[in-house]
Parts: sequence; C-alpha cells; structure tokens
Amino acid sequence: MRKLKAKGYRIVVIEQTTESMPLQQFTPVPAVRYCLAFGNEIHGVSEAVIAEAAQALEIPQAGTKHSLNISVLPGHCRVGGIKKKMLD
Repeated sequence: MRKLKAKGYRIVVIEQTTESMPLQQFTPVPAVRYCLAFGNEIHGVSEAVIAEAAQALEIPQAGTKHSLNISVLPGHCRVGGIKKKMLD
C-alpha cells in the first residue's frame, strides 16, 4: 500500500466501517489514480489496510448477511458504481 501511495494512488477500501460512504455516493476524480482494496468475505479488509486508506466505500445490502463474494465485488464496483460515474 505504501508503495502505491508513494506513486500517487489514492487507496480506497471496499468495506463497511464507521466512516464509510455508500458506493453510489462516491464520485471519482478522473485525474486521480485509485487502488481499490477488497477484503475476505469473513474477515473483511484488515485494520492495517484500513488505516492506510484515504477512504472507505461500502455496498449497501439488505438483509442480515453483510458480505459479498470477492468474485462479485470488483465487477460491482466497476460496472455498478465507479465506472458509471466516470462516464456520466
């Protein structure tokens, strides 16, 4: 993470935290390079990575289960949120 930050990337974790914002409210800045960090379904993103991140985004979910399979998350972020906003 530190190497990416040193290269100018903005680290964004996809995780539910006390300070996270819903993905659909996030507006990426086209000139900024982002590194999205995803966590394990059970344990999420580590506290160490969250501490290094500039921002946390969450994918709102209904029901009692609050996790998505890692194979689903990147596609959801790209198509359902971040990419769509960048094309608007």
